[in-house]
Amino acid sequence: MTYDHRCAGVCFTGSLNTAKQIRRALAEFGADRVLVAETGGVNAMIVDSSAQIDQAIRDILISAFDSAGQRCSALRLLCVQAEIADELLARLKSCLHAIIVGSPSSASTEVGPIIRPKSRQAISLAIDTYLRLGYQIKQSPLTEQCQHGCFIAPTLIEIDQLKVLSEEIFGPVLCAYRYQAKQLDTLLEHLNQQGFGLTLGIHSRIKRNIEHIIANTRIGNYYVNRNQIGAVVEAQPFGGQNKSGTGPKAGGPWAHWRLVCNADPCMPHYQILPSKLELLRQLAHLWPDMDQGVDLEILLEDAARRSPIDQIIKLPAVSGETNELRYRGRGKVACFGPSDWDLIQQVGIAILTGNQAVITQPDLFRLWQKYLGPHDLIFSEKPLQLGVQAVLSHSLDADRIEKLLAQQDGAIIPLIQPFEDGKWPLFRLVAEYTVTTNTSATGGDVALLTQGAQ
Repeated sequence: MTYDHRCAGVCFTGSLNTAKQIRRALAEFGADRVLVAETGGVNAMIVDSSAQIDQAIRDILISAFDSAGQRCSALRLLCVQAEIADELLARLKSCLHAIIVGSPSSASTEVGPIIRPKSRQAISLAIDTYLRLGYQIKQSPLTEQCQHGCFIAPTLIEIDQLKVLSEEIFGPVLCAYRYQAKQLDTLLEHLNQQGFGLTLGIHSRIKRNIEHIIANTRIGNYYVNRNQIGAVVEAQPFGGQNKSGTGPKAGGPWAHWRLVCNADPCMPHYQILPSKLELLRQLAHLWPDMDQGVDLEILLEDAARRSPIDQIIKLPAVSGETNELRYRGRGKVACFGPSDWDLIQQVGIAILTGNQAVITQPDLFRLWQKYLGPHDLIFSEKPLQLGVQAVLSHSLDADRIEKLLAQQDGAIIPLIQPFEDGKWPLFRLVAEYTVTTNTSATGGDVALLTQGAQ
């Protein structure tokens, strides 16, 4: 169906490999075809030493083994701070022994079968690989009934190196890793380098730690002091970043805008404008054509007033929980021009949406980099090798660029072009992420407790 020229776009949920095959098929018909893909990932949960162990164990069991681990949001990598690792893992193993695996027709069953024999075989092979590597493995017991079905016992594997879990095991298999407090930033960097960014669970009672983890990872859905599955439409818009999805989020305010031509949901706001706008205005004055310099100022101010960066939207939530939708830049954004005038617009737009602009023509922007710094602007002769998250271009040769991007390894890299009126779809230049917090885990719902006083 995707090879039919009448297919204007695809909304897809599944594996990254299949999503990339769809991207390549759509690219054959031009750059205007739409792909909204939500793919899986190696989802992690970080449990620090301040966490309530009883609550963490409950949420770990639900996140890793509910639906036999056959959810794209399911927990695959449990990272426990060393100070509490012995106690938590010992109790987790005891819980594994009590899990009832069996037919979904039985009311007592807690974990059911794997979807098909081929999937069961792939999961068993992955577990056998860890056994051969000498890792300690604990599994739930299987009854005689399960010997004749398509079942996998819930499995806990203790690993001592993060690199041994490089791909998702789509089943009831959980890898546990111990980390020292001083290794937290190294752990977060590893999660980023993997390139997956669907869900991340955080169990901690220290707000500073929670915000540090959120600020230093690139994830679509964060869950704080609760399980990380079962997102609710509108309350917890769902979708990942990088290798875990293209955006916009399913059930979010931008979902339908991706399916509309020449439209952008980013409306002007009256919050404090980014400090970089004034600096970009001054740099715009240096453009040799005065009229174009004025046009550039207008374009940049419009982008700054519509940029959703750092905005927080409160979403519906049940009592004892909060849901927030936040925005930040995608990351590295390659600017392909092709003309100098196109390029200078693209760099400004990329920076004002919280991104790091990547360009191949350093001479034009030496002064810009002097004032902006490498955090906002970097030079590279081969930008696609830097792992960019998006490409901006005014090029009439967009179809060729789209085919080039469709062949790249790793995440799906979108090609973003301006509208007919010259404005940019800013919502495609930023990443949405949600933070769902169980407030009852840290003292209760303050808003509910003070409701009478209000």
